[in-house]
Amino acid sequence: MKQKDLAAYLNCSQQVYSNYELGQRDVPTDILIRLSQLYHVSVDYILGLTDNPKKKPVKNPPSDPRIGGRVYVCWIVSQNASSAMERMAAVSR
Repeated sequence: MKQKDLAAYLNCSQQVYSNYELGQRDVPTDILIRLSQLYHVSVDYILGLTDNPKKKPVKNPPSDPRIGGRVYVCWIVSQNASSAMERMAAVSR
């Protein structure tokens, strides 16, 4: 799949998507979710938190609000933006 096609699917420009791949821009949560759905893999796999691409139900979500939610997800994304896009490129091959 070409960047242009993925960008259209994700409702962003090709340049924005390119910036995600290059790690020059953080990948928003909604984009991660859509990529996860497109490739049938977990968001954790995209972020490099697991080597298992299969989605797992969350049994015990974090109860501490400082650990869960958007802040934590945004931190993970910013730490792993380049590797996340590399993983997506590998999945699409």
